[in-house]
Amino acid sequence: MDVLYQLGDLTVSRLTEPAEKVSLIALFREVSREKGWESGSELEGYSESAIFLALLAGGTLAGGIELRRLDFRSWLPIYGIWPELALTPATAPAELVVLALTPEFRGEPRNLWTLCTEMWRLSRAEGFEHLYMEVPVANYRIYQRLGWSLKICGPTRQHWGESCYPCLVNVAAVEQAILAKVGSVPSLEFVVNQARRPTGSSTPSFVTDSCL
Repeated sequence: MDVLYQLGDLTVSRLTEPAEKVSLIALFREVSREKGWESGSELEGYSESAIFLALLAGGTLAGGIELRRLDFRSWLPIYGIWPELALTPATAPAELVVLALTPEFRGEPRNLWTLCTEMWRLSRAEGFEHLYMEVPVANYRIYQRLGWSLKICGPTRQHWGESCYPCLVNVAAVEQAILAKVGSVPSLEFVVNQARRPTGSSTPSFVTDSCL
């Protein structure tokens, strides 16, 4: 694994070895069973076009993210539910397929923000200006309150047993929304420090006087 960020007991790494990816997929399956997701075979293996980020807390695997690039067929998983999205020029070159934390690590906002901040940084580094994601109708306003800039791209349909919107996330707009929140939510200042650190650094810069 390649360590992207480390502060205190939290580490975010990009997984590089098959065994590491299998361990994270096993965590995704556990969360899927707990939440009652009907994910079918989608969490049974991994694609070569997948990017995995893992969050470790005190050395324990606490959660992770799977991003999926357009593959050699110019295919993303979201097209399986909303095939009409594949008929237009690729608006987003990648999709946020899974974002999951185990129950014991969900109560601390820092865990979610630390993991997501590395996703935004990685998206910029990979040239992903937008990401597709399936957003449950019940969670849409929650993501908006978090500052995620979501554009609904089609009608609601069933995805993993939930009624979901197909959404497009603007990476730059998310960063600006987080900046706007820092003044009113000082606890988010660490997100800015983490996101603005120099490329190649795994520790925050602790400066907050300019943009992400």
